[in-house]
Amino acid sequence: MTTQGSQTSAKIFSKKCPYCSTILTLADTKCHACHRKVGDPDKHGIAIIPGKWKAYVWFAVAIGILGGWFYFWKTYL
Repeated sequence: MTTQGSQTSAKIFSKKCPYCSTILTLADTKCHACHRKVGDPDKHGIAIIPGKWKAYVWFAVAIGILGGWFYFWKTYL
C-alpha cells in the first residue's frame, strides 16, 4: 500500500534538448548541436521550447490588416 505525498523530488543537474536530445547544462540557452534556443528544464529534465511570440504578433497584424480591408470593402465599395 502506498501513501499519498511520498514522492521523492530529484534534483536536476542538466537538461536535454527537445529537438536533438543533446545533454546540456542548466545555464545553456542555445543547443550547441542543433543551434536552437531552449528554455528551462521541466520536471523530467527536458528543456522547454521557448514561445514564438513574434509569430503571434505577425498573426495579429495580418488579422488587423485583413479586417481593415474587409471594413473598407464593405463601407466604401
